[in-house]
Order: sequence, then structure tokens, then C-alpha cells
Amino acid sequence: MSQHYHYPTREEFARRFSGVTVPAGLKTGALIAALVGIGVFVMGLFTNPDRAWQAVQYNWTYFAVLSTAGTAFAAVQRIVTARWSRPIIRFTEGFYAFVPIAFVILIGLLFFSGEHVYTFRGREAVSIAEKAAYLDNNFFLLRGLFFFGAITVIQGLFIWNSVKMDVAVMPESGAKWAAGLRARMRAAWTGDERRELHTQHSAQGKLGVAVAMSFVIGWCFMAWDYSMTISLHFQQTMYAWIVFMTGWVNMVMLTSLLAMW
Repeated sequence: MSQHYHYPTREEFARRFSGVTVPAGLKTGALIAALVGIGVFVMGLFTNPDRAWQAVQYNWTYFAVLSTAGTAFAAVQRIVTARWSRPIIRFTEGFYAFVPIAFVILIGLLFFSGEHVYTFRGREAVSIAEKAAYLDNNFFLLRGLFFFGAITVIQGLFIWNSVKMDVAVMPESGAKWAAGLRARMRAAWTGDERRELHTQHSAQGKLGVAVAMSFVIGWCFMAWDYSMTISLHFQQTMYAWIVFMTGWVNMVMLTSLLAMW
């Protein structure tokens, strides 16, 4: 038996979700949790700096790979032109909100953690010449800035291109700090939806491939650099794959919970 479904237009979505905002209680709770976390970290710097920095590194790795996996999932859906996932794509794209913050945290880790996390930066000598060359401090810093910086920029472009058409037809709302970004999206809107769709889909296809490749390649290197090297005596050929696929699976689980909620 054939069934007919009504696919809402952007204008219908705009009317339905006009004025919808994040509950104030949720914002307040998140702010309190962030302040408590910062306070505990600062206290840890004076009592046990090794443990404080290692806690930051551990949590950064988990949430950074999970948040970047969200946009990578959206990119894969675009590459294969999947339709089933359209109702949940905005959830996965929303994970990107943490990615620029994660980049700032990474800069702090790389430049201020010293040898509290990565002992090869002065506390422990690297006995293998090839590994010592790879873990040269300048090379170590540049890799982190390059790979996570590239992921941040490429995923940001993908999200921008994805949401700009929705922003163009929706009433002005949202965070005040992003008003300028929304204005720039509307300024680029020509009003010709068919032409805009064609341009968007073409750009999303190219950006989607770049997002997927940067996610996999970037996390291979970052899994080696920021996780495996915590112990200079640990080596595992499948480790990089395990790290980014664990983030991917956790992202799928979280997306499922958000969709049900």
C-alpha cells in the first residue's frame, strides 16, 4: 500500500519554531556546571597539577572526538544523499558548537600543560631516535594546531553552508552574539530557492568529503599524539581507529537519546 507524506517547507518550520529558545534553567545549570569545573581545575593546579591537567586532557579527548563526529555524521549523510536522517541532522550538526571551544582548550593544553600530561616534553627521555624526532616539541605543537584547526574550519564551513538557507527564511531570533552571523547569511540570500538549493548541494558535496577525510586523518594523528603518547611504552596498530570510531559510536548513542527526548 502506498502512503503519502507531507514534507514541511522551510516556511512551515519557520512558523512552527519561531521564538523557540533554550530553557533558561538549562542555560543556568550549564553555566553553574562550567564554573564549578573551572574552579575545581584551578584548585587542582595548586594541589595536584599532574592530575588536574590529565583530567582536562582525558575529558578533552572524549568530548572533542564526540563533537567532531557529529558534523562528520552529517557530512556522510550528505555524501550518500540519505533522506532518512533529515529529521535528526540538525542534532548532529549542533555538536559543532563545542568544536571551537575544544580548539581553545587544546591550545591551553599544548602551551601550558608542560610535562604534566606528556612526559616526553622534559620528564622522560625518548629512547628511539625516530620516535624522538616525531615527538619534537615544535613538531608536536604544529601538528595539533594544524589538524584540529583544519577540522574546526572545514566543519564550520559545512555547518554555515547547511543552515544559511533556513536562517534566511526564519524570523530573527537566537543568541545576540550571533546576530551578525545571521545577518551575513541573509545578505547572501538571493531569494531564488531553486538556485540556492543547487549551489548549496554542490558546495555541501565537496565540503562533506573534506569533513569526512579531515575527521578520519586528523583523529588518526591526534589519537597517537594526545592519547597513545601518554605512555611512551604503549603501541597499538589499531589504536587510532579505535579512538575515532569510539567517538562516532558515542555520538550515535547521544543523538539517539536526544531524538527520543
